Amino acid sequence: MNEKDLLLVANLRQNARISLTKLSRVSGMPVSTIFQKVKKHFNGKILKHVALVDFSAFGFNLKAYLLLKVKKDQKDDLLKKLGSCVNINNLFKINNSWDVLAECIFKDLNSLESFVEDIEENFTVRAKEVHYVLADLKREAFLADPASISFA
Repeated sequence: MNEKDLLLVANLRQNARISLTKLSRVSGMPVSTIFQKVKKHFNGKILKHVALVDFSAFGFNLKAYLLLKVKKDQKDDLLKKLGSCVNINNLFKINNSWDVLAECIFKDLNSLESFVEDIEENFTVRAKEVHYVLADLKREAFLADPASISFA
């Protein structure tokens, strides 16, 4: 990807609903070029357009990151269970003595604790850490500021 492509990505990350006309004005590229890049060049690179949500505004006041290590033969089953859980916002397979990292969204602490107890009852949990998010300080910022893309 060249810097013009990164500029397009940054503008789309800042506002995925930006019109091609406005994107043309801010990037200096013709609308037809942008259209082609978005349809062909970025196919498979832009995975999903989503809205960033303040979950607490909907009554989900607890966000936590859950690190888990289970018996080797239970990893796949754990990933399936976590992958199908509506309270898991993001799920990652990780390393350095851990198996998974799950971003969990719950209404309250009791709901999260019940969820963790269920995991512990159904899997041999060898290690567990729960990290509560106190405040979102920076979210989805990488390649999201067109001003940070240099043309050097």
